[in-house]
Amino acid sequence: MSERFWIELPPREKSAVLRGPEVWCVPVTAIRSALVQTADAGADAPRREARNILLNYSRRLETSDRAARRKVAAGLKELSPVIESLWPNQVPEELNRCALKALEHEAVPETAALLSAFLEVLGRIAVTRGDYSGLEGILSGLEKPPRESQFEHMHALALRLIAQDRFSLLVDAALANRALDPALPRLLVRDPERTAGSFDLADCRSWQC
Repeated sequence: MSERFWIELPPREKSAVLRGPEVWCVPVTAIRSALVQTADAGADAPRREARNILLNYSRRLETSDRAARRKVAAGLKELSPVIESLWPNQVPEELNRCALKALEHEAVPETAALLSAFLEVLGRIAVTRGDYSGLEGILSGLEKPPRESQFEHMHALALRLIAQDRFSLLVDAALANRALDPALPRLLVRDPERTAGSFDLADCRSWQC
């Protein structure tokens, strides 16, 4: 019923809802359709509009309404492929920040799990695109809370984000024959034992370490 109601709304009303605070009420399938349709218009202005809609949607994670937070957290995970297409080079820091802040303060385990899954997707995107400063920002946000039981899930997620396969990608990037990204050494020293086993003395000298 909600999807049918949305479909039958006039375009102007749809646009107003997508830009407003009640966007979390919109079915995620309708949001995906609106984002794709807007982004596929080809021009810069519609693409910026799609990005603004997505960021507005992510800001609903700040609401005090538990049901709304859960719905947005689940929706963001579903919209991950669209996020990658809207920002082909670098996911905006605001999106990472919204998810990190929401996860830190989320008291509902199910919503926290959805947020963790979304942040894991953002971390994967950062690694595969070589956005090492973006990955570092996510890791720093996850490691910021104190080492207390209520934040264990955040510290565990930080470890997962640079697990074996992703750590190997970081090593390969550091060994590549190109200018070294300044964030890479800082990422690699988070696991000194694996880093030491992956590099020889010549590599360390080239890093000036």
